Amino acid sequence: YRELSNLKFPKEPALPTTGGGWGTSVFSRASPLSPLQDRRRKRQQEEFEDAKQETCRVLEEFLRELLGAIYTCEPLHPNTAEIALYVQSFLGVDSGLAEEAATFTAEQGFKTPSERREESTRQLLKRSIQRYTWRVFLLHTMKAIVRDFVDAARARGPKLQDIEALEAQGRASLKTRAMDELGRIQSFLDHMVDLVLDGCTHDLRMISERHEYGPIHKYLSDQSYWDRLVRESVREQVEIEVYVALRSVVSRLLVNGWRHEDMEVLFKVRELRKRPQGMFRIPEDKISPSHWQSVAHILKQGVGMSTLPCVKLRAIVEAAREISRLYEREHGHESHLGADDFLPIFIFCVVQAEMERPCALCVLLRTLCDKSNRIGEIGYFLASFEAAITHIQEIDLTEDREDMLSFLSTPLTEVSLNE
Repeated sequence: YRELSNLKFPKEPALPTTGGGWGTSVFSRASPLSPLQDRRRKRQQEEFEDAKQETCRVLEEFLRELLGAIYTCEPLHPNTAEIALYVQSFLGVDSGLAEEAATFTAEQGFKTPSERREESTRQLLKRSIQRYTWRVFLLHTMKAIVRDFVDAARARGPKLQDIEALEAQGRASLKTRAMDELGRIQSFLDHMVDLVLDGCTHDLRMISERHEYGPIHKYLSDQSYWDRLVRESVREQVEIEVYVALRSVVSRLLVNGWRHEDMEVLFKVRELRKRPQGMFRIPEDKISPSHWQSVAHILKQGVGMSTLPCVKLRAIVEAAREISRLYEREHGHESHLGADDFLPIFIFCVVQAEMERPCALCVLLRTLCDKSNRIGEIGYFLASFEAAITHIQEIDLTEDREDMLSFLSTPLTEVSLNE
């Protein structure tokens, strides 16, 4: 409580008005400002943003320390579990988990109770591995490594005048700066995942052998299944520890670097949303009576509105799978979609999802994708997602409608994203 009461929350800077007084918001300009007033406004706004970011950082550290103290205090209090539930409820953890579950599991449609039990057990084991990884990051050395990297990345983050100077040099300069920073973050994330996996594999195996995870013990003996599960779990927690702390830096670089491309795609998406499925070259016998709404919902919620890159990638895969599931439900279980039918449907679903900043999103996912996922199923569907955004970007809305949506004749192949 003492730490929280010492936090100083910055006030939004006031704005001089034409009447000589001061307005209440920098976003409510009623008339143009003089060059001097405009520079003063920008400086005050930047100082406000810096102060807000510093307050967020301190508040975030305070909450992390608070949550850590609940589980690491010695000796543990008899009411630790109850205290933890109250704190989690206050922070909205339960509602966040419920939203994630609704996005990724409600549409899966498991065929048998056994499949549902196995998936529930898999999620339970995954969260156990995440909790173990979280405790690893409570170690002084690990905290220091992450803190030093995050502080350095924040210090390198461009200020408003830096972004303006880079834009003056051309959009390529700002994009290069963004890619350099994303490359550093991606390399650090990969190294931290490898560090945890190399040092903690034995402990993680012991966790998986507990009787609670009996329904999936037969799968855990498969090395590929185990590797995917444990890497997915550790990667998600590493992104929570590192990426979440840097999301404002990443967002500022991506939003400004790909602003013009995103504005162009958003304009075209809003126009294409008015078009029927047939305009997307979806065959008449493949048209969905529900307009693929469940797929668009997964894309909008799981890709467009989630925070972690790894969660966004899983949502892309889940959306692609939902296309096949929905088609079977609506057209009969004997019906199957061909590979040539997938991309037009996927593009239609991306249009219906109307995600914000899709071009910047593609850059984020392509760059921060876990190295083990750059080929295989996740890599394939991420390439499909990028192909959908690229196709929308290249559409000429002034052309004849019959020629406007001519899809690529070359099918996507399962290749490395680096290629």
